[in-house]
Amino acid sequence: KPVTENERILAERLNAMQTELLSHRMTINDQRAMILLQSEYVDSVRHQLATSEQKAAKPAGRGRLNADGMPKVLTADAFVARVKEHEAAQ
Repeated sequence: KPVTENERILAERLNAMQTELLSHRMTINDQRAMILLQSEYVDSVRHQLATSEQKAAKPAGRGRLNADGMPKVLTADAFVARVKEHEAAQ
């Protein structure tokens, strides 16, 4: 317990500074948590973007040579020629 008036003033000021320091530490911890959450979100979005870009960079598949749905004789000369053109294009 402070004995003199000066000690009482210093004790009050010390308590005020400790309270302020605790408040600053809590603010810093809150900011760290926010940065961590933002970092996780950015990593997730970056991964989604990379996956999307890789998917867009891939060729659109082999394609369909018989796209009209009608039956074809697969040994017909015209169809065999289209298959060869398609394979050469890839």
